[in-house]
Amino acid sequence: MTRGLAALALALAPAAAAAQAAVGVAPVEGGLVLGRVCLDLDGDGRCGADEPGIAGAQVLGEGGAVARADADGRFHLLALPGRWIGTDRSAYGGHALVVEGTGTRRSFELAPGGATAVELAVPAPPGARAPALSAGPGTPA
Repeated sequence: MTRGLAALALALAPAAAAAQAAVGVAPVEGGLVLGRVCLDLDGDGRCGADEPGIAGAQVLGEGGAVARADADGRFHLLALPGRWIGTDRSAYGGHALVVEGTGTRRSFELAPGGATAVELAVPAPPGARAPALSAGPGTPA
């Protein structure tokens, strides 16, 4: 008799798995964050084209998300939860990123399956200036 029940259970397993109900909140498709960490030389709170990226900066997000900036200060985070609205009309999906050790923080929202760009402009220390641009070898600057 147990052999017959085992065979029946194996035969019904695919149908039973498909009929299972999920309890709780349905998973939300994750989104993509593309960003840049820079030294904010002009103090405007944004990463300008002439402001240098901070290579190796560690970017921290909620839930353990971590990214390390490349040589130009660029970073990315994949599959962050997107914004959704509960039946009680409460919204979830806001995020914040912090550049470790600097106090620089940005908040943003991310749509399910969406993408967003985030600039993390780290305030420059007093007296810091943009690197001088050269006109090329042998050319007076």
